[in-house]
Amino acid sequence: MGDQEVFERIAAWRAAGLIDEPTAERLRASEMTRAATASAAPAAPAGVGWLTGHGGLSAVEFFGYLGGAFVLAAYYWMVNQSQSGGNSSHAVGLAAAVAAVAFVVIGYVLRAGTGARSRVVGVLLLVGGMQAWWAALLLLDPVIADSDLRAVVASVGWLTLAAVVDRVAAGLPTQAGLLAASSAAAWTTASLAGKWLFPVSFDDEARALSVGPLEPLLLFAWFVIIGAALGWFAEREAAMSTTDPSRWRRMTLTRFWAAMTVIVGASAAVMGWGFVPGRSLEPVLGDALLLVAAGAIAFVALRVGSFAYMLPVGLGVFIALTDLNGSYVVDSTGWGPALLLEGLVLIGVGVGIELLRRRLAGRARTVGAAAAHPEEGAVP
Repeated sequence: MGDQEVFERIAAWRAAGLIDEPTAERLRASEMTRAATASAAPAAPAGVGWLTGHGGLSAVEFFGYLGGAFVLAAYYWMVNQSQSGGNSSHAVGLAAAVAAVAFVVIGYVLRAGTGARSRVVGVLLLVGGMQAWWAALLLLDPVIADSDLRAVVASVGWLTLAAVVDRVAAGLPTQAGLLAASSAAAWTTASLAGKWLFPVSFDDEARALSVGPLEPLLLFAWFVIIGAALGWFAEREAAMSTTDPSRWRRMTLTRFWAAMTVIVGASAAVMGWGFVPGRSLEPVLGDALLLVAAGAIAFVALRVGSFAYMLPVGLGVFIALTDLNGSYVVDSTGWGPALLLEGLVLIGVGVGIELLRRRLAGRARTVGAAAAHPEEGAVP
């Protein structure tokens, strides 16, 4: 992503003193946004590189990954079949541990490489980390009886391994593994803390009683903090990057993941998805919190000039408005008007994201023109 010559030109402007470092960072971010938008267009050859031969994922890689997934599935099937009379869970856990070691060792041995080889190494290390997490979940069963505590230990172990392999062979797949492990640790920790701090009580008919509003509010704050930490990590990578397109791809993925962590986590907290038994917050209050979170992310997106934050913003607005529709409109008007309103919500979200995208693109053109001709005025 991004034109290498453009990055070199920005570096030359910075070295000549024509622009300052914050402006150089905005120019790099704008170029990556422009390149990402262009690559999404049907006419861009990069999106079908394995068909055209102009780079990207090759046919061998694509079918290699697909075939590898089937081979791994067959491996686990054979392990499970061989344990028809024994402890199948323990056997699968050992098999996952063996697979994890194999993937990580092979990835480490092949780590010195670029292009497709580097990408394959990243995928191997990513899958190895996921296998290690799965192995820990199964093998710790006899040691840690609490399933939530076991999930936390396994997720923290995966996060530690992901951080190590990302240092060994930094790339987009290993970054994805690090982010996925971070999310797993955040979610399992939230689940365990919720069970310890807010034990569920039941009524006479064994139905779970909903707790007060404190738990969803704490969960909301927790996922906002985790998302903000990931966002800080993304901006730190942006500040450290110069002309390395791979680091910009990692930064873009981290920005997107940070925003999704806030939106999905906040939605789960205020609507009781898997954490809170029932809804203890009024829908209008919970959805208002979700819209505030989406608005804050949109503000950050405009401030740093990154479109990576915008799709999660659209998702958050859609979830909040859809929940309001289902909570208040359906019962009073019926499904017809509710479906009409839902369609209008979707159209509105799409138009809003497009307007924000154009604003970001316009800012990028303005900054680029000012940097190219600094004598005509001050650089914003």
